[in-house]
Amino acid sequence: MIYKKPIVDSLRLVTGGQAFITATQLARALGCTDSYKVKSKYLKELPALNGKYYLILDVAEELRKQMS
Repeated sequence: MIYKKPIVDSLRLVTGGQAFITATQLARALGCTDSYKVKSKYLKELPALNGKYYLILDVAEELRKQMS
């Protein structure tokens, strides 16, 4: 079972403690160079603020679901 808190903590570390993350920052955190691929795989179902900022809690939940 994968827990959400370590994912949230890791994503917040990448963003400098912010509550939101961009597709580019998420790609960097996952070690991927293609942010479009990351966006289509992990972020397509999530609501985005101004079309590019995703709530880290939502992103962590999506990552947790796909890792299970």
